[in-house]
Amino acid sequence: MKETLKKSIFSRLLRGTLALAVALSMAFGAFGITSHADDSGSIWVLTDGRVGDYNDLGSPSPDSMVADIVGPSSLVNNIKYDSTKKEITIQGISTTNLLINKSDITIVINGECNISELFLPATSLTGITIQMTKGSKLTLNSIKIAENLYTLSNPGWEANITIKDSAISGNVITASASAPDPVNISGGSSTSIDVGSVAYEQNKTPSNSASYKVTSTDEGNRTVTYDKPAEGAEGTEQVKATVTLTDGNTYTVTAISENAFNNFENKNKIKKIEIADTVKEIGNNACKDMAELTDVTGGKGVTSIGKGAFSNCSKLKNFSGFDNLEIINDEAFNKCKKLTKVTIGVKVKKIGKKAYYECSSLKNITVKSTKLTKKSKVGAKAFGKIHKKAKFKMKMSKKDAKKYKTKTIKVFKNKSIGYVNTWKVS
Repeated sequence: MKETLKKSIFSRLLRGTLALAVALSMAFGAFGITSHADDSGSIWVLTDGRVGDYNDLGSPSPDSMVADIVGPSSLVNNIKYDSTKKEITIQGISTTNLLINKSDITIVINGECNISELFLPATSLTGITIQMTKGSKLTLNSIKIAENLYTLSNPGWEANITIKDSAISGNVITASASAPDPVNISGGSSTSIDVGSVAYEQNKTPSNSASYKVTSTDEGNRTVTYDKPAEGAEGTEQVKATVTLTDGNTYTVTAISENAFNNFENKNKIKKIEIADTVKEIGNNACKDMAELTDVTGGKGVTSIGKGAFSNCSKLKNFSGFDNLEIINDEAFNKCKKLTKVTIGVKVKKIGKKAYYECSSLKNITVKSTKLTKKSKVGAKAFGKIHKKAKFKMKMSKKDAKKYKTKTIKVFKNKSIGYVNTWKVS
């Protein structure tokens, strides 16, 4: 079998459950696929609206697959996916096999098409609609649902598939007079991106683009959160200020999502993170348990660090540049055992419980804030079990020092935050 075919969605789905593997194996037999012309392979349709072959899309995860269309790569311009409507439009394609990997998908037929076999790899895939458009005709030789093989005249497929605005004769579906107008293909994948959807940078794949969750599509205020590193991320990772996504629009990156790095399977290949000044928030557990992370820099726009954001980053030594930080939440830097110095900036108004707990090498703390004058502003054990000879230096202007320094010193000499008599607080 040609290499392009081996990289199709079928081989990816074969890694799934045994039942699905069996179904796919049977599907190969039903398709009768043994070889293709040199330009044949698979066209993939992804949940984010992209359509392309292996060279275009890299190695997307099986869960992101909507469909696999077996045929020459030149077909990419005859296929469009609207992720909002969950519609795959095909136009003028022939002698291909179509696998649908998601429920509630509409296949819109433009012009004259020929599908050798429509395949649903599981009986649970329902709500599949074939929508004919004016003047369209579809030759559909067979339908396979899991291990069951049907033709249009052989009942049984109707529980999974609905055919609209059509007349059926043998294995040919013809559009009825009531069929809607054809869908404008405009060459390739849909440009639609919705709030809440996850998207990638334009002309990039998950292997070389971080993923971003869309938070606003308003013109003049398009925003996203950094959701997950690219599959191939290693070394230094940059959280950019702006990204151009698959819809061609530029979005501002305003936050790092909860668990963004923590859930990344190759997180221990990342040693440094550079954060753009547009980022205002680092989510809960965003960088938790990154065993090889040593440096986090930039982030002048960050005002809040989430709970456990850098917890147990055992090699983190340098955290700098966060001049506008206001809130350091509970356990934000818990067990960062290589951290030797920190600066509590002028705008910090809250330090959460165990924020720097068990940072055993933390010896030099510079406090610039004038907003930490009450015990309630620094959480219990916030500096518990840090270096036994830690030095806290209140660095304020002469004017501010007269008003706030004594009160702040008193807060940092409170035993509830982890204070021990060997600390020097001045």
